[in-house]
Formats: sequence, C-alpha cells, structure tokens
Amino acid sequence: MLPRGCPSFTRGLLASFFALSCIESGTHDCGGGLICPADMVCAGSACVLPEQMRQCVGHANLDACRYSGVPQGVCLNELCEAPRCGDGFIEDGEVCDDRNTRPFDGCSPDCRSHWSPMDSGTTQDLFGVWGTGPGDAFAVGYLGTILHFNGTSWSPMASGTTQNLWGVWGTGPDDVFAVGIIGTILHLDGRSWSPMTSGTGKNLLSVWGTGPGDVFAVGESGTVLHFNGTSWSLMTSRTMSALLGVWGTGPGDVFAVGIMGTIHFDGTSWSPMTPGTMTALWGLWGTGSGYVFAVGDFGTVVRFDGTSWLPMTSGTMSTLYRVWGTGLGDVFAVGDLGTVVHFDGTSWSLMTSGTINDLLGVWGTDPGDVFLVGKLGSILH
Repeated sequence: MLPRGCPSFTRGLLASFFALSCIESGTHDCGGGLICPADMVCAGSACVLPEQMRQCVGHANLDACRYSGVPQGVCLNELCEAPRCGDGFIEDGEVCDDRNTRPFDGCSPDCRSHWSPMDSGTTQDLFGVWGTGPGDAFAVGYLGTILHFNGTSWSPMASGTTQNLWGVWGTGPDDVFAVGIIGTILHLDGRSWSPMTSGTGKNLLSVWGTGPGDVFAVGESGTVLHFNGTSWSLMTSRTMSALLGVWGTGPGDVFAVGIMGTIHFDGTSWSPMTPGTMTALWGLWGTGSGYVFAVGDFGTVVRFDGTSWLPMTSGTMSTLYRVWGTGLGDVFAVGDLGTVVHFDGTSWSLMTSGTINDLLGVWGTDPGDVFLVGKLGSILH
C-alpha cells in the first residue's frame, strides 16, 4: 500500500514501476523490440524453446532432432526447427530451396520443382517458343495462338489465322517467323503479324535460319522450304518422310530430323545421314557442327560428333520433343507428361517439372532464364 502522504504523481510512478516489474518478471527483452516469454529464449530475431537449442548443440545442419510438438525436426544453424519450404535447406520431399526470395528464381514456391508455372492466359496447346531476350519472347500454338512475353507477363497477339502454329524463330524483334499446318507461314515486322506465301499446302513443323535472308522451314512429306529474304522456294530434300525439326550452325551446315532419319544441307544440296537410331527424331540443337543433340521417341537422344551420330542414355522412356541449351554443360530436353531431362556435360538426369502436361517447346536466354511450353497453355520458367 502506498503511504497516504505520497503525492499523486509519486503514486503513478510507483504503480508504473510495479506494473513494469510484473511484465519483466514474465518476459525477456531480446533487444531490437523483440520480447520473449519467460519459458522461451532469444535466438537472433526469434523466440525459441530452450530444448530447440539443446537438441542441436554440436550437430550439423539437417541432422534429425525433435522438440515439443515437432517429432520430426531438423537442425538448422544449431537450432531444431520444423522443416519448411523457404528455410534455405533441402529437406525430404523438396528438390530445391533458395528461400524463395523472388519469383521464377529456379525454385517453385512449394520447393518441389526447379520450375515455376507462369500464367499464359490461355488453355490452348502451345507447340513452340523462341525469343530475342529476357523481355521479348514468343509462344505459338493451337488455332493460331501467339503469345508475347514482355519480361513481366504473357499477352495474346493477333495472328490473323486459326491454323495450328508449330514453330517460331527469328533474327530480332522485328523479324520473326511462325510456321504451321497447310503451309502457313506468318511474319512479324515488329508491329503486326502478316501471312507469307509459302508455295506449299504441306504442314510445316519447324523453322530456323542464320539470318533475315537465309531461313529454312521443314514439314511433312520431306518438305523443305528456303527463304532468301524475298520469297520462299521449295528445296529438294531427297526424302518423303516427315521432317519435324531443323537447326544448323551456318548457311552450309544445316540439319533436319524426322520420322525416318536425318538429312544434312552443305550449302548446295541436302543429303541423307545415318541417324544412329531407328526411332523418330523430333528436335535438335547444338553448339557447333561437332556437338549436335537430337531427341525423339522413347527418350531417344543421339549426339553428332562431327562424323557420326552416337546414342546417349537419357534416363527416360518418354518421347522428347524439343531440345535447347546454353552450352555443352547445360542442355534441356522436354517431352511427354511433363518430362524434363538435363545434360550437365557428362550425363542426362531427370528434373522435376511440377506438371503432368506434355511439354512441347523449350528456349531461354541463360541457365537461369529458360521457358518451357506445352499442352493446355502450360508455360514453366
């Protein structure tokens, strides 16, 4: 009881002191505004149970531990914690964990995939993807669908056609080609897409070139077209089998793969090659004439070493449709049911894509900026 003679302000100060004493007796002031209950201790910027610290003294990160309410914890920086996505450590059930500090950073928000889904704004199947840089990419697909990525989001473009588009490639933002069924070829001049006269009614499935005046398109029945900067003309391919992919290192070193093998253009004419496999090949990409990858049915991967095509072990039996990379030690191939395999320069290994939709196209700008497209408008990054 306060003495009767105490001034009113003295009574107020003493009351505040006793109240503060009561608060302090049941808390710990950890500094920086952090107040912990009496039964917990300060650990950096958090309040933890003493047993969380005792459990992990002298233990390495990811060693098993447990404490009240958490029967299966892990030691993280000498503190027993419940495993969670975003803690910066890869625990059971996770394939990555980079603390998820930014979107599309190589680890999905649930830490179960290296790929993050993007909002494409469509449910139409997407068959091909290509771009000029991180802020300028195009995806093409079913019923004339064309999407553009500006570095932030995907948006539809008017294609002027309802024909399925299978391939896209260009030399720059104002010189992009898209090819599709019934001989469809579209060209983007930087502002809008317009149709081109292809001279064929055959389905066209892939397009690639070395420059504005040297572009190749391939398709069914051995169709090969060449654009010289002015018009498209039919080339003699010496095959009647469907050609599904085209890529090269220069005007005199172009490869095309398909249902019944591989052909090569030496700058003058096309000639057949021994493909190294009897299965259909869908796509190809390489770093030079001595290192070309081709992918196809049943997980087939073959590599051209400058002389012959040699089989590789892909680690999957799923059909692989397209392949692309940044270099010999960083190559991606995509296929059925969300299949993604990666080549690190030594061997191929499966990646977790986080989708079961077929993936039909792949392209990127660097190892940390790769786009995958596929069924039902799927886009992964």
